[in-house]
Amino acid sequence: MIRMIDAVLIFIFSFVYSAKTDSIIQQSNKQSQGIEGVVFWRSGNQMPSPDESATGMKGKPIVREIVVFKLTKTNETKQCKTFFSAIKTAEVGRTRSDSAGYFLLKLPPGNYSIFVREEKGLFANRFDGHNNICPVEVKAGEIAKIELIVDYAASY
Repeated sequence: MIRMIDAVLIFIFSFVYSAKTDSIIQQSNKQSQGIEGVVFWRSGNQMPSPDESATGMKGKPIVREIVVFKLTKTNETKQCKTFFSAIKTAEVGRTRSDSAGYFLLKLPPGNYSIFVREEKGLFANRFDGHNNICPVEVKAGEIAKIELIVDYAASY
């Protein structure tokens, strides 16, 4: 009986996951260029342990507002740890991730900085060698892909 229930649950999960994947592919095909990605929440102790599995390494998908600015350097903002405010570059777009953490935003070609809105401010934890905050390049006719991991509540 338990195996039957497991089989039914696996079938249902596979169907839902497949439908979600098809939806994402259809959404991607409608966009000609921009940024798409997934937002994950990671918290707690992230140190490896021999008695715990490595599942869930990316974290849990979350619903959040994604805010995109022209490429922004750290000295063009007010910063408190991994939270930013008073951004001096132009905001170019915003969107919201869905319950699977997925988002898609149409943008013209260019270089951008991506932030995730949190209660304490705009969050970003990725930088390049030129002090640009969470940089992403959108090329003509292409979709730039990114994973955003909101991990200010995690310990490593």
